[in-house]
Amino acid sequence: MKIYFSQILLFLSLTAFANEKDSTQNKVALWGDFKSTNIVYNPDINPFVYYPKIASQNYLDLNFAYQRFQAGFRLESYWPALVGMPNELKGWGLANKFVRYQSKNFSLGLGNHYEQFGNGLIFKTQEQRALGMDNSLDGIWGNFRLKNVKIKIISGKQRIGFRHAAGWLTGIDFENKIKISKTTLSIGLSQIWKNEAYLGTNEAIKQNVFASSARAEVQKGNFKSQIESAIKSSDAAIINRYSTEIGSAIIWNTEWIKGNTSYLAQIKRTKNMDFRSERGQTQNTAIVNYIPNFTKIHTYRLLTLYPSASQVLGEIGGQIEVSKYLNSGSSITINLAAYDQPKNLSLENSYDKKLYREAVVEFEKELSENSKLNLLANYAHFNKGIVLGGFNEIIKFQTVVADWSFKINKNLSINTQAQHLHTQQDKGSWAMALLDLRIKSKVSVYFSDEYNYSRSHNYYHMGSNLNLGSKSIGLSYGKVREGLFCVGGICQIIPEYQGLNLSVTTRF
Repeated sequence: MKIYFSQILLFLSLTAFANEKDSTQNKVALWGDFKSTNIVYNPDINPFVYYPKIASQNYLDLNFAYQRFQAGFRLESYWPALVGMPNELKGWGLANKFVRYQSKNFSLGLGNHYEQFGNGLIFKTQEQRALGMDNSLDGIWGNFRLKNVKIKIISGKQRIGFRHAAGWLTGIDFENKIKISKTTLSIGLSQIWKNEAYLGTNEAIKQNVFASSARAEVQKGNFKSQIESAIKSSDAAIINRYSTEIGSAIIWNTEWIKGNTSYLAQIKRTKNMDFRSERGQTQNTAIVNYIPNFTKIHTYRLLTLYPSASQVLGEIGGQIEVSKYLNSGSSITINLAAYDQPKNLSLENSYDKKLYREAVVEFEKELSENSKLNLLANYAHFNKGIVLGGFNEIIKFQTVVADWSFKINKNLSINTQAQHLHTQQDKGSWAMALLDLRIKSKVSVYFSDEYNYSRSHNYYHMGSNLNLGSKSIGLSYGKVREGLFCVGGICQIIPEYQGLNLSVTTRF
């Protein structure tokens, strides 16, 4: 059955690709994509974690458009899901479907929808496939524009795997832009209401939860500043230990570019702002809102060992960053970030209140027309006890990175990286090396090795990717360390595993 279904997905993709020209002639547009990720696991890598012999995740998206109407659906299958993915990702079925009518000044839709009010403090639906997260809203929605005024309305239930969350969400967002000379002022108001039945005896649990937010933004030339504040009524649930405290959040973001220098300042404070459409859920399931992560986003491998993750139950802090672009084709960036738990937080614990500290210096230099060098150094503190759970421990670490790219000729380029992370806490220090060879931007062959020399643990990874425009194939083998995997401050713990990975993607 599993093999047959995968063949059906592939057949539909190829059929849609073959009929694309005819659909266009009939003024019906058809497009989509198919992605399959498959891993053959080594089951002996960790006796405390269940590893299937083979895991397979498949996604087929098909979209149709005719004049002002658009419709689409997504088929998904998990046989089973990759290790580390949420438990609700099981089996196969129709996970996403919608129909929409869109004109110049308004659109109306029915089905699954992704939307965001302001910065997302009280409402944001999104798909982060790498984390197994999809909290799309299945219901009705509308967007309206009246000159400088935008209005959004939503009503429905969020997706949890192939079912719906218990709570019903209804919301409205209002935004007005005013231009005065060269200055643009934007003002927004949002409201979300969750109704989730409760028949128990705990009087702290409320059937109705309300959240509101207000925001303002001013922009003039290369200067932009915005502020948003949100409040949430009592929302006792498992994740906040059934606290009845009112939730609140405030963020402030300012960006300014002057000459060759850019400035960034961001501040946020959150308290009891975990908001879910089903109160019994944990991890990244049925999340209604989104708290942005105001720290430097790292992509280098060793810097992902101890990433900053948004603490929706309580944090206060921010970051500042200054980047200067030099005439010699180089730039230097300095970033400072600090976060603590707020005082008088209702979720008191015996842990250190410091959540995260980081200082980063990054230097980029074009050595020649075909060569580029990137150097990075950081010093950071990471509260493992609060972010990952377990006993109280502040991990202090320093990291250095050297990243060199060189284009040998028009068909061949190479990228090498050397990274080192030093710490005397947790699992100790690490070293990492990467070699990536690319041919005509179509073929890449790479090898990387992470070595935890404090405990003599080795994590190697080798593979190749073939990119043919709308189609790509990736094949890799290696051992992946346990740790947090984060996207935009949303994190998922991935257990250690070893295996052979085959991924196929096609767009049409």
